Amino acid sequence: MKQFTIQLAILFLAFVFVNSSNAETCPTSKIVRMKKVTFERQIISKKEPAPPAGCKCSGKIVASIIVNRDGKVASVVIRNGNPLLRVAVTRAINEWRFKPYSRTRKALCYKGFASFLF
Repeated sequence: MKQFTIQLAILFLAFVFVNSSNAETCPTSKIVRMKKVTFERQIISKKEPAPPAGCKCSGKIVASIIVNRDGKVASVVIRNGNPLLRVAVTRAINEWRFKPYSRTRKALCYKGFASFLF
């Protein structure tokens, strides 16, 4: 039981560390929500997440992604799924790059969703 608690604490710290390395935060009131197809067209480069070695986990992970004005991932929120898969998906998404999005020549933050099946 003690070893499980330690492993869970390490996973939590890794998850917090991955999410805290974000470049720029976006004001919540100024985030444009995109449809899935439009959001996917904005992706310039992406790394596919891989489950950790030895993990026999399976399931679906849905991630909410906020992209800052420079096209870098500002935030990743995952509310479901195995903690090991959540960390793997978050790490992979943080390496993604997107096209900057603008309306009337002003760069904006935007939000979309991505799903992964393991």
